[in-house]
Amino acid sequence: MTCLLVDETIVAFSTINKNIDLLTKKLSIVILQLASEIDIINALLRVKTAKRIILMQINIAVFAFASILRQLQKAKNLSLLDELLFLSSSKFTLE
Repeated sequence: MTCLLVDETIVAFSTINKNIDLLTKKLSIVILQLASEIDIINALLRVKTAKRIILMQINIAVFAFASILRQLQKAKNLSLLDELLFLSSSKFTLE
C-alpha cells in the first residue's frame, strides 16, 4: 500500500501495479491503482497543479507519525470496496 501526497497533503491511498517492463525503462513508469473514480479524479486534479508529489510506501511503522494519524482521523471514510469484494478465506490459511 502507498500514500500519495501532493504538496504535503494526503490525496489518496493506492496500490502499485508492478509492471517490470515499465519499471526498467530509462525513465521508470509507476502504475498506481486507486480505490475509486473519485480518488482518481481528485488525484489527477491535484497532481496537475502540484509543486511537490510524494509516493510513500506505508507499513505499520509509518502510522507512528503524527501527521499521518491526523490525516487519517480527518478522513470520513476509507474505501475498502476492492478488498472486501475480493476477500477469500484462502488468503487467511496458515501453513
